[in-house]
Amino acid sequence: PPAGAPARHLDLSLLPPARGTPPGSTPRVGSTLAGRVVAVTGGGLRVALPGRHTGTVALTDLHDRWVPNAVAGIAKGAYVRVKVLPAADQAAAPTGPDGRKALQLSARPSHGGAIAGVAQASAAGGKQGKRKRSNAAAAKPADDEDADAAPELLSASARVYGASVTGYVKAVSSSGLFLSVDRRTDARVRISCLSDGYVEDPTATFPLGTKVTGTVVSTKNGRLELSMRTVIPKASSKQRLALK
Repeated sequence: PPAGAPARHLDLSLLPPARGTPPGSTPRVGSTLAGRVVAVTGGGLRVALPGRHTGTVALTDLHDRWVPNAVAGIAKGAYVRVKVLPAADQAAAPTGPDGRKALQLSARPSHGGAIAGVAQASAAGGKQGKRKRSNAAAAKPADDEDADAAPELLSASARVYGASVTGYVKAVSSSGLFLSVDRRTDARVRISCLSDGYVEDPTATFPLGTKVTGTVVSTKNGRLELSMRTVIPKASSKQRLALK
């Protein structure tokens, strides 16, 4: 442009346009998009998308399998390939600063997702990986074969007293840890339930994205409360009935 003229930007994409989706319109469910990470937060990744759209990827939608830390190696500016999730998941997406609803996305390898520079934990493998898993299956119980697989949504059987639930740390406060269990569900671990001993600095002990496993001790009002202590309180009469 001539000297002093305002700079202009043109958004480009190397991905073929989705059939029936005009350029600049809201991406359709199931679309695969290229984007760039603009922030790594407790809610997951905030992603800038073509057409000035924004999206969010929950901590639990970064890998197909549980990893020690969901956001390890992911930095602002990283390029990602993501998939637009179904409408049922869009309600959880936040509203952007421009007032437009962000898109709920998945970067799981099983959805065709990818994060530049990050080796994601994938549930799917090639033929060689499948042979290795089938050979190993004879040496361990079938229930353990996918013990590290991270379900996309928490099952009803995991929402009862005494069930073991895994999630990633999304925030730490004076009241305890707040975990992302799936893209729709959060859980809390009270400070008094973090350990059998004393945790001097919960923030340092449980950084953002850390994998945590606890036992369900309450589901009051649909909210999950977990304990990481080795001994948990006895179930109430209502909780015992729910287990039958």
